[in-house]
Order: sequence, then structure tokens, then C-alpha cells
Amino acid sequence: MEWVEYAGKKILSNDLTHLSVEDFIDAMKRFESIILEQQEKSVLVLSDIRGAKFDRRNVAELKRTSLATTLFIDKYAVVGVTGVQKNLFKAVQMVTKQKGGSTLEAFGTIEDAKKWLVQS
Repeated sequence: MEWVEYAGKKILSNDLTHLSVEDFIDAMKRFESIILEQQEKSVLVLSDIRGAKFDRRNVAELKRTSLATTLFIDKYAVVGVTGVQKNLFKAVQMVTKQKGGSTLEAFGTIEDAKKWLVQS
């Protein structure tokens, strides 16, 4: 996880590629601690989940973390949503929207995600 600058804006880049279930859960806990230190509706997030492993444990952690952090995130872009993950993505997208949280979108490339994040 690192802060990167793109088009003059700061983005929290969350590289979750090819993580095991346990490593994914650990990464989400680190992510939550960083996000909760920020101001509400101030964070742009880019998560790359290509090749990450999913099961009920990290899906539950993902949902919990999404609810805990949604009010701090302005826009959230995810790269690598494929197959069954699309259903999970839609569920998280709906829950965060219902809680008045961030705008959450999926993209095919990191570049497309970054462009969307920095648009007003």
C-alpha cells in the first residue's frame, strides 16, 4: 500500500494482486487503519485484486472493511474484478451506496481507474 500522485491528486494504491486469503485479510486491516486516519470523503483509492484468492473469510473481511471505511473514501476504483468476483463487487457497491458512502467502480486497467479517480 502506498500513496501515489496522479494528475496532481493523491491516490492510495492498494496492491492486492495474487494474495492468499490470509494475506488479503491482513492487507485489509492495514488499509482500514490508514483510511480511518483521513478526513471524511477525502480519499481516492485504487485497489488491484487481479489473481487474489477469495473465500468466505476474506469476503466477510472485505464487506466489514468496506462498511467501516466508506464514509472516508470519496471514490474507489477496483481493477481485476472477474467471474464470481463480479457478484461480490455488486454487493459491496450496493451496501456502500446505501450507507451514503463512496462511489465504487470497476475497471479493466490501472490507467483507466486512475483517470476516473481524478475526474471531478
